[in-house]
Amino acid sequence: MNVFVARQPIFDRKMQVYAYELLYRTEDGINDPEKDGDIKTGEVIFNSLVCMGLDQMISGRKAFINFTKDTIARDLPRLFSNNDLVVELLEDIVPDDDFIEQCQALKNSGYTLALDDFVSDYPYENMVDMVHIIKVDFALTTPEERLNIIQKYSGQQVQFLAEKVETKEEYEVALSMGFEYFQGYFFSRPVLVSGNDVKVFNATLSLVIKELNQSEPSYDRLEEIIKKDFSITFKLLKLVNSAAFYSRNRITSVKHALTMLGFKEIRKIFSLMLVRDLGKHQPDELIRMSLIRGYMSEILLKKSKYKSRASEAFLLGLFSCIDIILNKTMEDAVVDLPLEVDIIQALLGEKNVFSDILTIVKFYERGNWVDSQLLVEQFDFEFKEVLDAYMTALKWVVEVENSL
Repeated sequence: MNVFVARQPIFDRKMQVYAYELLYRTEDGINDPEKDGDIKTGEVIFNSLVCMGLDQMISGRKAFINFTKDTIARDLPRLFSNNDLVVELLEDIVPDDDFIEQCQALKNSGYTLALDDFVSDYPYENMVDMVHIIKVDFALTTPEERLNIIQKYSGQQVQFLAEKVETKEEYEVALSMGFEYFQGYFFSRPVLVSGNDVKVFNATLSLVIKELNQSEPSYDRLEEIIKKDFSITFKLLKLVNSAAFYSRNRITSVKHALTMLGFKEIRKIFSLMLVRDLGKHQPDELIRMSLIRGYMSEILLKKSKYKSRASEAFLLGLFSCIDIILNKTMEDAVVDLPLEVDIIQALLGEKNVFSDILTIVKFYERGNWVDSQLLVEQFDFEFKEVLDAYMTALKWVVEVENSL
């Protein structure tokens, strides 16, 4: 039986991922409002802990999970470490003395509590006094109501999370008002990195240098190392297309780019990168998302009649957010990338086989599995194969991060 959980990142004011909200979804990608809330919470807990692995789902961050009155009474939050969980209390809960006591016990045990979908006329002040985070839904409140909430409770030991932030303007307003955390579709393509450089894993560079210093370095081993790092892959392709190394050939894989340069030039380039990027921080959520997209796209295309171009699908997914990463238009971001025309077209939003694969991946990210179904059938995939591809890609990225 297939099981499903959607996850959505929650960012702090430094645009670092603070947590992931783990959300109930059916196989059709819907929330199913008719289903009992206790069952939804139970399925998210079981699927995350048992079927998928919490470590893979949250990558060392916290997990926001909705809890009902009954699941609090059954002490289900304690299935998680207090370091891993934010207990999200649903807005429709009417707290009685037992519920207040149970929540206080969780707080005393070190669990973080959050109130969901908070509105300015929320009637239970004793709950506000107890929680650490208030989530304000931007789709359900007016600007005046949000300001009232901030002004009323800012003097208390509570932080504010803006959810359903859909535009850059809403994010900037929330930031100026004093919100500490941010969540919404705007952040599925977040503006996390400004300027025209991309951060590098120093450990990846070290592994490249180590391989290049072997008596018989291998292009295959170098490719295996390099394709795990978004920044190095991007810079490698830019270099191959630069005036110094320019070729009319379109690059189809990382190995292709390496063989065009040759070991002598590779040694010079990566020694320079190691010195230049010394001390940079680890990549952020947008880079992580790009790696997942790349590996997932490659896995899926390998299952299709287009499997001979699977390595190009990796580059497609990897560079699918390059416009946001470089703070440029997509047209300007890809102009110097020596990719095949149909890959470039897919990145620019033109419909073809590659854009269809990327669309499947994006739909899956958002838990929008209904709209992806026709595309999945077009490639003769079973839907479980898409789920498996995502989980394999997620596991691969977690292993990459843990090894660096």
